[in-house]
Amino acid sequence: MQTKGYFLVTLLAASSAFAAEPPDKGTILAAPCAGCHGTLGASPGRLTPVIGGQQQAYLKKSMQDFAAGKRPGSVMTNFAKGYNDQQVAEMTASIASWKWVDSSHAPKRAARKPVDHATCAACHGEKGYGTAEGPRIAGQTRAYLQEAMLEYKAGKRDSAAMDMFKDIKDTSLDQMAAYYARLR
Repeated sequence: MQTKGYFLVTLLAASSAFAAEPPDKGTILAAPCAGCHGTLGASPGRLTPVIGGQQQAYLKKSMQDFAAGKRPGSVMTNFAKGYNDQQVAEMTASIASWKWVDSSHAPKRAARKPVDHATCAACHGEKGYGTAEGPRIAGQTRAYLQEAMLEYKAGKRDSAAMDMFKDIKDTSLDQMAAYYARLR
Protein backbone atom coordinates (compact mmCIF):
# COMPACT_ATOMS: atom_id res chain seq x y z
CA MET A 1 0.00 0.00 0.00
CA GLN A 2 2.83 2.37 0.76
CA THR A 3 4.17 1.84 -2.78
CA LYS A 4 0.86 2.99 -4.27
CA GLY A 5 0.93 6.15 -2.12
CA TYR A 6 4.50 6.92 -3.19
CA PHE A 7 3.57 6.34 -6.84
CA LEU A 8 0.57 8.68 -6.54
CA VAL A 9 2.64 11.44 -4.90
CA THR A 10 5.33 11.08 -7.58
CA LEU A 11 2.73 11.18 -10.36
CA LEU A 12 1.09 14.30 -8.90
CA ALA A 13 4.47 16.05 -8.51
CA ALA A 14 5.44 15.24 -12.09
CA SER A 15 2.10 16.40 -13.49
CA SER A 16 2.32 19.72 -11.62
CA ALA A 17 5.64 20.42 -13.35
CA PHE A 18 3.85 20.23 -16.69
CA ALA A 19 1.08 22.53 -15.47
CA ALA A 20 3.52 25.43 -15.07
CA GLU A 21 3.57 28.02 -17.83
CA PRO A 22 6.42 27.61 -20.29
CA PRO A 23 8.88 30.52 -20.33
CA ASP A 24 8.10 33.36 -22.72
CA LYS A 25 10.12 33.78 -25.91
CA GLY A 26 12.16 36.66 -24.47
CA THR A 27 13.21 34.57 -21.47
CA ILE A 28 14.29 31.76 -23.78
CA LEU A 29 16.29 34.23 -25.89
CA ALA A 30 17.90 35.65 -22.74
CA ALA A 31 18.92 32.25 -21.34
CA PRO A 32 22.55 32.55 -22.55
CA CYS A 33 22.90 35.81 -20.57
CA ALA A 34 22.97 33.79 -17.33
CA GLY A 35 26.43 32.48 -18.23
CA CYS A 36 27.93 35.88 -17.35
CA HIS A 37 25.15 37.94 -15.79
CA GLY A 38 23.87 35.23 -13.41
CA THR A 39 20.45 33.66 -12.95
CA LEU A 40 17.74 36.16 -13.91
CA GLY A 41 20.42 38.82 -14.42
CA ALA A 42 21.59 38.91 -10.77
CA SER A 43 25.29 39.16 -11.54
CA PRO A 44 27.72 37.36 -9.24
CA GLY A 45 30.76 39.15 -10.69
CA ARG A 46 32.53 42.41 -9.91
CA LEU A 47 32.81 43.65 -13.51
CA THR A 48 29.63 42.11 -14.91
CA PRO A 49 26.62 44.35 -14.38
CA VAL A 50 23.30 43.37 -12.86
CA ILE A 51 20.81 43.37 -15.77
CA GLY A 52 17.68 41.78 -14.28
CA GLY A 53 15.19 44.57 -13.60
CA GLN A 54 17.17 47.16 -15.56
CA GLN A 55 15.24 49.60 -17.78
CA GLN A 56 14.32 48.03 -21.11
CA ALA A 57 15.24 51.12 -23.14
CA TYR A 58 18.76 51.04 -21.70
CA LEU A 59 19.11 47.29 -22.29
CA LYS A 60 17.99 47.68 -25.93
CA LYS A 61 20.36 50.59 -26.54
CA SER A 62 23.22 48.63 -24.97
CA MET A 63 22.59 45.65 -27.24
CA GLN A 64 22.37 47.94 -30.28
CA ASP A 65 25.58 49.76 -29.30
CA PHE A 66 27.45 46.48 -28.81
CA ALA A 67 26.24 45.17 -32.18
CA ALA A 68 27.25 48.43 -33.91
CA GLY A 69 30.70 48.49 -32.26
CA LYS A 70 29.88 51.69 -30.33
CA ARG A 71 30.57 50.05 -27.00
CA PRO A 72 33.58 47.91 -26.02
CA GLY A 73 33.10 44.27 -25.13
CA SER A 74 34.29 41.48 -27.38
CA VAL A 75 31.92 38.86 -25.95
CA MET A 76 28.92 41.21 -25.96
CA THR A 77 29.71 42.53 -29.43
CA ASN A 78 29.56 39.04 -30.91
CA PHE A 79 26.58 38.07 -28.78
CA ALA A 80 24.56 41.18 -29.72
CA LYS A 81 25.14 40.64 -33.43
CA GLY A 82 23.32 37.31 -33.17
CA TYR A 83 19.90 38.87 -32.56
CA ASN A 84 17.55 40.85 -34.80
CA ASP A 85 15.63 43.91 -33.55
CA GLN A 86 12.49 41.90 -32.71
CA GLN A 87 14.48 39.37 -30.69
CA VAL A 88 16.32 42.15 -28.84
CA ALA A 89 12.97 43.76 -27.98
CA GLU A 90 11.55 40.46 -26.68
CA MET A 91 14.70 39.59 -24.75
CA THR A 92 15.08 43.01 -23.13
CA ALA A 93 11.39 43.15 -22.19
CA SER A 94 11.80 39.89 -20.30
CA ILE A 95 15.04 40.94 -18.61
CA ALA A 96 13.49 44.26 -17.57
CA SER A 97 10.57 42.40 -15.97
CA TRP A 98 12.84 40.34 -13.69
CA LYS A 99 13.36 41.41 -10.08
CA TRP A 100 16.39 43.63 -9.47
CA VAL A 101 18.93 42.02 -7.13
CA ASP A 102 21.59 44.37 -5.73
CA SER A 103 25.17 43.31 -6.29
CA SER A 104 26.76 41.48 -3.39
CA HIS A 105 29.97 43.44 -4.04
CA ALA A 106 29.00 46.67 -2.26
CA PRO A 107 31.81 48.66 -0.64
CA LYS A 108 32.11 47.88 3.07
CA ARG A 109 32.06 51.53 4.13
CA ALA A 110 29.57 54.19 3.15
CA ALA A 111 30.82 56.78 0.68
CA ARG A 112 30.08 60.49 0.66
CA LYS A 113 27.45 61.77 -1.73
CA PRO A 114 29.32 62.92 -4.84
CA VAL A 115 29.64 66.63 -5.57
CA ASP A 116 28.07 65.92 -8.99
CA HIS A 117 25.13 64.02 -7.47
CA ALA A 118 22.52 66.43 -8.90
CA THR A 119 23.92 65.87 -12.38
CA CYS A 120 23.74 62.08 -11.94
CA ALA A 121 20.26 62.26 -10.36
CA ALA A 122 18.89 64.11 -13.38
CA CYS A 123 19.06 60.90 -15.43
CA HIS A 124 19.49 58.15 -12.84
CA GLY A 125 17.03 59.40 -10.20
CA GLU A 126 17.67 60.78 -6.72
CA LYS A 127 18.39 57.31 -5.33
CA GLY A 128 20.01 55.94 -8.50
CA TYR A 129 17.08 53.64 -9.32
CA GLY A 130 16.95 54.89 -12.90
CA THR A 131 14.49 56.94 -14.90
CA ALA A 132 13.12 56.86 -18.44
CA GLU A 133 16.34 58.59 -19.54
CA GLY A 134 18.91 56.66 -17.53
CA PRO A 135 19.59 53.17 -16.21
CA ARG A 136 19.59 52.07 -12.61
CA ILE A 137 23.04 52.48 -11.08
CA ALA A 138 22.20 51.96 -7.39
CA GLY A 139 23.22 48.48 -6.35
CA GLN A 140 25.58 47.85 -9.28
CA THR A 141 29.14 46.84 -8.47
CA ARG A 142 31.65 49.57 -7.75
CA ALA A 143 34.14 48.08 -10.20
CA TYR A 144 31.60 47.97 -13.03
CA LEU A 145 30.41 51.55 -12.41
CA GLN A 146 33.98 52.82 -12.27
CA GLU A 147 34.91 50.97 -15.46
CA ALA A 148 31.85 52.36 -17.26
CA MET A 149 32.67 55.93 -16.22
CA LEU A 150 36.30 55.53 -17.31
CA GLU A 151 35.11 54.20 -20.69
CA TYR A 152 32.87 57.26 -21.10
CA LYS A 153 35.76 59.49 -20.06
CA ALA A 154 38.08 57.90 -22.62
CA GLY A 155 35.44 58.11 -25.37
CA LYS A 156 35.16 54.31 -25.65
CA ARG A 157 31.39 54.50 -25.05
CA ASP A 158 29.50 56.79 -27.37
CA SER A 159 27.23 59.12 -25.38
CA ALA A 160 27.08 62.90 -25.56
CA ALA A 161 25.26 62.93 -22.22
CA MET A 162 28.27 61.33 -20.57
CA ASP A 163 30.87 63.75 -21.93
CA MET A 164 30.83 65.30 -18.45
CA PHE A 165 33.22 62.56 -17.30
CA LYS A 166 36.03 63.93 -19.47
CA ASP A 167 36.71 66.70 -16.92
CA ILE A 168 36.25 64.68 -13.73
CA LYS A 169 39.28 63.30 -11.86
CA ASP A 170 39.56 59.52 -11.52
CA THR A 171 39.42 59.80 -7.71
CA SER A 172 36.04 61.54 -8.00
CA LEU A 173 34.83 58.79 -10.35
CA ASP A 174 35.84 56.21 -7.74
CA GLN A 175 33.88 58.11 -5.08
CA MET A 176 30.83 58.24 -7.36
CA ALA A 177 31.08 54.50 -8.06
CA ALA A 178 31.40 53.68 -4.36
CA TYR A 179 28.42 55.86 -3.44
CA TYR A 180 26.02 54.38 -6.00
CA ALA A 181 27.20 50.82 -5.38
CA ARG A 182 26.26 51.24 -1.68
CA LEU A 183 22.75 52.59 -2.38
CA ARG A 184 20.02 50.03 -1.88
